[in-house]
Amino acid sequence: MPDTALARRKRDPQPPRQYRRTAPIILCALALLGFGLSAVFHVGALAGVDPFPDLLGVFIVLHIGIFAVCIPAGIAADRRTGRARSSSRRQKPATSLWLERLSAFFCFYALANFIVCVAILWNGSPREHDGGYALTSHGHLVRAVSEAEYHAYRAVEARLWSGHWLLFYSAAIAMLYPVIRQPRPPASEPAQGGLS
Repeated sequence: MPDTALARRKRDPQPPRQYRRTAPIILCALALLGFGLSAVFHVGALAGVDPFPDLLGVFIVLHIGIFAVCIPAGIAADRRTGRARSSSRRQKPATSLWLERLSAFFCFYALANFIVCVAILWNGSPREHDGGYALTSHGHLVRAVSEAEYHAYRAVEARLWSGHWLLFYSAAIAMLYPVIRQPRPPASEPAQGGLS
């Protein structure tokens, strides 16, 4: 029986080559956008700006975006390394050292930022309470705060979340970059990496 394109497609049901490259590029672009917005959000929070009243929608999109980018990035990276392990020829990883270091930096930064923010918010979280502002812990009033303190505490909450966003978006970029930079296989060989 001749080895036709239809027979090969049935054996190896992978998307066309252009889609295997396009999906990681789009995901990496979204991760870069998320990283940039997270950095702006984080710098504003470090400056004491309470972003919640005006930018709650952006906050929610950035939070959901972590999962929308990191899960497919992890799958693409796993497929790339899994196929490279099973390949008869060894491939040199296209990982960039500066991207690895950047992700490691944001890992340590997110941990340090988390510790600092939790220490500041240890007594409670800022909430609107009976027409004023207060710190509450597990639904119990800890103490009343002024409007300026309320917004300062809300900025610390934003700083806490945005520090983690920086970590996850940088990790997604570091996972997707090698998938994008992977050399194209010859036409006779099935492609590796990418999303199917």
